[in-house]
Amino acid sequence: MGETLSGRTGGAVSLAIGMAEIFRGLPFMNQLLGYWYHFAIMFEALFILTTVDTGTRVARYVLQELMGKAYKPLGEQKSMLGNVLATSSWSPRGAI
Repeated sequence: MGETLSGRTGGAVSLAIGMAEIFRGLPFMNQLLGYWYHFAIMFEALFILTTVDTGTRVARYVLQELMGKAYKPLGEQKSMLGNVLATSSWSPRGAI
């Protein structure tokens, strides 16, 4: 694969190389090391992105429900103000 592990932060590459080595040990998979490496990197990235997306959605729903406890119209799904407040407070830039 030609990857250098020394001095790299995080564990994505180490995990991908380890997974590729495990998959290479399966029958008839010895020549597919590069494929398995890239598959593992893609799988890890998609898993992380999906987890972050799901967590963000759940946090927005919970926040909007809590806002609805304080002021009933903010908790309604059709409330534009409630939707905007719950969404903007979880934006990557932080609270409004």
